[in-house]
Amino acid sequence: MSEKEAVTKPGIKTWIIVLALIFPPIFFFLNMPLHSMTQWWVWPAWFPIHFFWFLLLFHYLGKISPKLKLGPTEVVLILTIFYLVSGKEYLYEGIHDWTEFPLWTFNSGLFYYGAYNPTSSDVFWSKVPSFLLPARTALKAFYEGGLFDLGAWLAPALFWTLWSIAVFAGGMFWAYILRKPLVEVERVPFPFSAPAAYMIKYYYEGEEKGGLTARTLFNLKTKTGKILWLGFIVGFIMLMPASFQAFLPIPLPTYLQVLPIYDWFMPIVEKILPGAYVGGWFPPIDILILLLVPTDILLTGTLYYIIFGIIYPVIGVAAGILPWSPGYDPNEYATYVGPWNSGWFGMVGISVGLGIWVVWNYRSHFAKVLSSLTSKEKLEDEGMPYSWIAIGSVATFVLLLVLWIAAGGNPILGLIGIIFYIVFLYGWVYESAIAYPTSVTNTPYGIPLFYTIGNALGQWGPWPDQRSFMDVALFWTLGGPGSRQSAFQMHSQFLLYGVGRENKVRARDILIVSVITMISIAFTVQFLTPWWYTVFGGKNNLGAVDYNEWSFGDAWNYSYGTPAGSIPSQLMIILYVILGIVTTFVMFILRARFAWFPLHPVGIAMVTTWGITHGTLFTVAFIIKYLFLKLGGSRSVEEIGIPLAVGATIGAGTAYGLACVLAFITRAIPVFLTHL
Repeated sequence: MSEKEAVTKPGIKTWIIVLALIFPPIFFFLNMPLHSMTQWWVWPAWFPIHFFWFLLLFHYLGKISPKLKLGPTEVVLILTIFYLVSGKEYLYEGIHDWTEFPLWTFNSGLFYYGAYNPTSSDVFWSKVPSFLLPARTALKAFYEGGLFDLGAWLAPALFWTLWSIAVFAGGMFWAYILRKPLVEVERVPFPFSAPAAYMIKYYYEGEEKGGLTARTLFNLKTKTGKILWLGFIVGFIMLMPASFQAFLPIPLPTYLQVLPIYDWFMPIVEKILPGAYVGGWFPPIDILILLLVPTDILLTGTLYYIIFGIIYPVIGVAAGILPWSPGYDPNEYATYVGPWNSGWFGMVGISVGLGIWVVWNYRSHFAKVLSSLTSKEKLEDEGMPYSWIAIGSVATFVLLLVLWIAAGGNPILGLIGIIFYIVFLYGWVYESAIAYPTSVTNTPYGIPLFYTIGNALGQWGPWPDQRSFMDVALFWTLGGPGSRQSAFQMHSQFLLYGVGRENKVRARDILIVSVITMISIAFTVQFLTPWWYTVFGGKNNLGAVDYNEWSFGDAWNYSYGTPAGSIPSQLMIILYVILGIVTTFVMFILRARFAWFPLHPVGIAMVTTWGITHGTLFTVAFIIKYLFLKLGGSRSVEEIGIPLAVGATIGAGTAYGLACVLAFITRAIPVFLTHL
């Protein structure tokens, strides 16, 4: 059966479109009390709970009446809507993390905070166009509480709504161009789509007996069912202590799903191997999903981590090249201390290299899509005409550039900045589809490159230079650092095509529903957020994901601050980028020429997110996968690893969901009532 024949016919029904439009504001009102009036980093949201429980609901509704039965298309599109508002981890763990709420902190929040902050307010009020900011009194009420003035917020809310749509709905179109070559030609594995994809697949597949279907998802008599529910128990036990610990008067881990192995092991490691780094980001559930990542990527990441996370720093400390004392954070060697910053090479150099490789490798497909604007040839990608893809891509690109210029930015730098942003994210679209959709780094690390480009073009001098103020700020708002974890960023939304492929749902339907949901998210967040914080006592007195404040210096310091010191020099950044591009192309060329060549540049990028903090995670995953393959062969990953991972994510998401519902009832509602 061909790929085209294997895909179901379009199935977007009117009620799906309505749900895509109304669910973002429903999500806002249901979850904002929990998000803004409790510990948002512990409980960002409580609804929707893990999607498994909706499948169970659909199952029993179908028993009540055949008219209530849902097909794979409807189910996948409902998941699409839930995922986009809930954050990237909802797809593979059922956990809310960076939901729709922080959208304003990715863009408008930088300008709101800059105009409110006493240190920078004079500059912002004098240099920023008035339609990007509300009146001073309205902004003060937003932070400190007061009466909400809708008229004062209309212009900035509308501007930033259009900006959000251009960046994120545009990203969905820009990434869709890659769908056919990556999904159908290269057949990328989509490891972190697998938990949701197979959960839905197990829901529809099963054993036929007596005219009835025993669905695999609920069938404990099958081998797959047994392993899946064993995984459920494992996942529930793993996350239950951390989830319910939040209700006890004891310290919380930074993130519920992450083990603090750095605190456990570094005091021991630094006595044996001074300078070595062990720890970082270590969610145990992710290890099971990482079994689905290609072995060569895990191997490459493991080797890179051992060399630059252990061997290099230990030798450097012993030789006196690298500074060290008990308690020193060795991750600094990867970011800005010492002669070789392995994190910058991977985070920026390899990521840019992968983005350029993607564009170069699929250049003929890009040309074919864009030429459809004038061509009479009718081509489509799973029901989506190439001309529609091209129109959506070009229209959002132009809209974003027009908004950049209207805000006072340099047209040439706006053009360069947007292109650079897209190419950078193309690298992470590829990385996420083939390996791990981790916390993609974008503008915090892209700003030095963007600044260097402006310097080379004679727009400003060495940093800091006040002439760079508006363009650097606008580049930051292409997707602030927090957007790396959102579900509607290019690389995260692209994962949905893995769910669609496994369940034979047309990508066209996923794209359309994604764009509609994103438009609703933009209007919801940009208009309702100022109202919410103003009428409920001010943001200073409530809670929020304050990316706009935490990362304010990423943009401000290049014009009025002092960025040098926490990042490499401009020259070193350029060298890392050049070396990263060369390394990426050389590795791909060697892989194409020699089947035995074992290294893959994605492994370097995955390990070096935020320094080299993912090294331990990838090393442990590689060891476990090696044992899987050694003891059970390649089929063991499919027959045991996948159902085990699916079950574990359901169990972990269930434990987390129960804690969130309990927090909403016992903590959010009482606080909310006091503000009425």
